[in-house]
Amino acid sequence: MLEGKNQQCLDIQESQDQAKEEYARALGDVQTRFKQEKEKEVAALRQELAEMRNSQEKVKSEDYELKMENNKLKVEAKEATLTLDDLARQIQDGQAALNRTVLEKDTRIEALKLEKGQLEGELSQAERRLAEQAQQYQQTIEELTRAWSMEASALQMEHECAVKLNQEKDFEIAELKRGRGSRWRPTTGHERNAVHLRGRPEAAD
Repeated sequence: MLEGKNQQCLDIQESQDQAKEEYARALGDVQTRFKQEKEKEVAALRQELAEMRNSQEKVKSEDYELKMENNKLKVEAKEATLTLDDLARQIQDGQAALNRTVLEKDTRIEALKLEKGQLEGELSQAERRLAEQAQQYQQTIEELTRAWSMEASALQMEHECAVKLNQEKDFEIAELKRGRGSRWRPTTGHERNAVHLRGRPEAAD
C-alpha cells in the first residue's frame, strides 16, 4: 500500500512537470509567431517606404492607394492587438488553471504524506504489539517446558520407586521361599519390616 501511495505521488509530480513544459512551449510558439508576423510587416513597410522614396514622382498618384494600405495596416494592427489581447487572456486563464491544478496536487500530496505517516505509525504500533505477544508466547513456552520437565522428573522418580518396590517385594518373596524350604515358621511384622528395609535404598536428602 505504501508503494502505491509513493507511485501516485510520482505520477502527480510528472503530470505537473509535463503541464509546465506544455505551457512553456505554447508561450514560446505564440511569441515566435507574433515576432515573425511583425518582422514580415516591418519588412513590408520598409520596402514600401523605399519604393516611395525612389519614386517620389508617383507619390501623388499612389497617395490614395497608400492611404488604403495604411487603413488596411491599421485594421490588421488592431486585429493583431485584439488577437494578442485574447492570447494574453488565454495565457492568464491557463496560468490560473495551472496554479489551481498545482495547488490541488500539492494539497493531495500533503494529504498522502499525512496518510503515509499515519499508516507508518499504525504499522510501528502493530509491530510492537506483535513483538510483545511473541515475547509473551516465548515466556509461556518456557514456563510450560519447565513444568513439563519437572513433571517428567517426578514421573521418572515415581517409576524408579515403583521398580525398587517391586524388587523389594521379589526379594522378600524369595527370602520367604528359601525360609520355607529349610524350616518354615511364620514371620513377624518386625521381621518383614526388617527385610523390607534391607532391600530398600536410602532416601535422597
